[in-house]
Amino acid sequence: MKKKSPTNLIVFGEEVLNLLHRTRTVSTYKYAVLLGIIDLCMEHNLVHDGDKESITTRQLAEKVMALYWPQTLPYKKQTDSPPLKQNSGNQAKILSLIIDFKKHLGDGSVTLSKAILADKDEYEKTVREIEWTLIHMPLPKLQRVDHASNELLYSIGWDDNVKRGQVSEYQRAKPSSDFDNLIRLQHGVADNLASLSSLLRPLIHNLWMTQVAHLNKKKLEDSQLEEYLFGASRIPLTPIKNRLRDIHKDECFYCGGKLPNSYEVDHFIPWARYPDNGIGNLVVADRKCNGNKSDFLASEDHLEKWRDHIDETSDDRIQLARDKKWEGDMGRTTGVATTIYSALTGDASLWQGIDRFASAKPERIRSILGGFR
Repeated sequence: MKKKSPTNLIVFGEEVLNLLHRTRTVSTYKYAVLLGIIDLCMEHNLVHDGDKESITTRQLAEKVMALYWPQTLPYKKQTDSPPLKQNSGNQAKILSLIIDFKKHLGDGSVTLSKAILADKDEYEKTVREIEWTLIHMPLPKLQRVDHASNELLYSIGWDDNVKRGQVSEYQRAKPSSDFDNLIRLQHGVADNLASLSSLLRPLIHNLWMTQVAHLNKKKLEDSQLEEYLFGASRIPLTPIKNRLRDIHKDECFYCGGKLPNSYEVDHFIPWARYPDNGIGNLVVADRKCNGNKSDFLASEDHLEKWRDHIDETSDDRIQLARDKKWEGDMGRTTGVATTIYSALTGDASLWQGIDRFASAKPERIRSILGGFR
């Protein structure tokens, strides 16, 4: 029996969690798929197919690859131990594909953005295999509860019997291909997932961590496991730190004071709300400001300053991304910022400065967001 997606936001969130708890799983794929869908909704990276909002299997494959990419490193730094298992049998296929890609490049610690530039053909081969794995495995099964279909989130045009040949023809853009690669989101799902992201993400992370600990049959410290799977520090920011300081004219982004030698790089949109190491999301700050801001959203004054700064320094940032082979899609970052800030109400508290908070002003926020190019 197919189940309609509820319009009430709280009921919808409970249904998503119920789906995650009740669907059978032997790997962590369903968590990666759901987080990938949430991220695409937050970025407004949607395909409009008639009255449906959709994402493509290719878009989802790229997102899932990015989620798993840092998780193919050794669990403990400076060791040659294998990555943690994420499947009940052998290592999950998607992780194995990424590990093979890194071996092909000869560098297990390479960032994804550098890997794509280093060998575009091998990247294309890998992402196509990941796309096929998602089509064949988790996508038809993610919404199946007690052997019954429950299309709470999306509908797709294939089932468990999809053939590799069908997908290969579509991936090679053959005229004879009849494979439909759209994942059609149910009405209201995109907005609901984006609105609930800050609540759903840590819950999904927790379920993912529990599954990984179970699959590896060992006691894993929660904080260390969370950092390994989802931590911002998994991608060192050192290569771009000095150039960012120059772009910020040696000033702390938040207080405007001269940067000390021990300055830090901060994610303007906090990593806990959306994992984005893109060049547009990074600002420099002194340790006191950065530590006190933590995972809070910055106030309207900071948002407006960030918007203007992104506009004024876009050429320098794009050049830095090119020089350092860094993630440079600033449109994605501003899209996520728009999603997060536009959902705020006057009840939300925003960080203004050291130990200072104020209620959000939705009208001013809308005005600031309207100024993004």
